[in-house]
Amino acid sequence: MFVLVKAGKWPDAAQVMYAMVVVITSTVCFGQWLAYSVSETSEFDQDVQFKNGTLTDAKLVIVMTRHTIFQKDSVLYAIPTADIEQFKTAGKH
Repeated sequence: MFVLVKAGKWPDAAQVMYAMVVVITSTVCFGQWLAYSVSETSEFDQDVQFKNGTLTDAKLVIVMTRHTIFQKDSVLYAIPTADIEQFKTAGKH
């Protein structure tokens, strides 16, 4: 593919499809690896205090601008980020 770029030529349909398959497969594999890493390790366990209560021993999955996603007992919780008052690593109070 890079040889085509150097030569100033456009790739044909087969080369584009091959590149798309490689990118999509790589993304899926990386996503699966990251998901299993988060779900199996205890480094992401958090005690979370928010306006309406507390969530203990929940795994921190992702923090986004408006919502934060936690997992506890195979259930995902989406909590508005603005409502979170405090994070504590579980077991390290």
